[in-house]
Amino acid sequence: MDLSQIVKKYYASACGTQEDISRDKKMIDEFSSDGSDCNPLLIKSWMLDYSLWQGISNSDRDKVVEAIPRIISGCPAAFDQTNRTEFVRKVYRHVFIGLYETVNRNWLSATSKLLWCKYPADFVIFDSFVERSIIVMQWFNDELAEMTRIGAPPKAITGRNHDEYIDFYMRFSQMVYALFMQACSTLVECREATKQSYPYDIRIFDKILWLTANRNSRNE
Repeated sequence: MDLSQIVKKYYASACGTQEDISRDKKMIDEFSSDGSDCNPLLIKSWMLDYSLWQGISNSDRDKVVEAIPRIISGCPAAFDQTNRTEFVRKVYRHVFIGLYETVNRNWLSATSKLLWCKYPADFVIFDSFVERSIIVMQWFNDELAEMTRIGAPPKAITGRNHDEYIDFYMRFSQMVYALFMQACSTLVECREATKQSYPYDIRIFDKILWLTANRNSRNE
């Protein structure tokens, strides 16, 4: 099955699944300026929606919720398309380290999800199901086949190996973005054929990859 077939197969399901996550739009709206006034109750509920609180005590959750508006406000207001790779690395590193310094744990996925809320038309979310999809696709997609294997982040995070996590995310996001660019015309075709849409194609595409690997969440 080629990429266009995958997009056509799961496009409608991806739109429906994404529309059901009501707090995403609220987070995007809150982050649309500098994010410094983001509602703490919204942040806490949104992170619960994405299961980002697992293994984190209530007191540490409060620290994170308090820190996020400050961390996000340190990001540039607009996504810089002139040097996409450098910009993604810079803002991802800023948020990842900011969260780590607040509570010592792995913030690989949470960092990407927060940054997607800040830059919803451009930022790639990390998810383990999407990771599974691109690992398989690298074997039959010519462009991905030329890219460095995604590998894995360290098993434990310390203050000394931040860049290993950031490098892992960059390999992942560059692969997803490469596939997304290949799929853009098919996404337009699906939008016109189904009359279903979502404001951010990059999010629908990553949801398509998520559905491809997550057999329990797709409608077939």
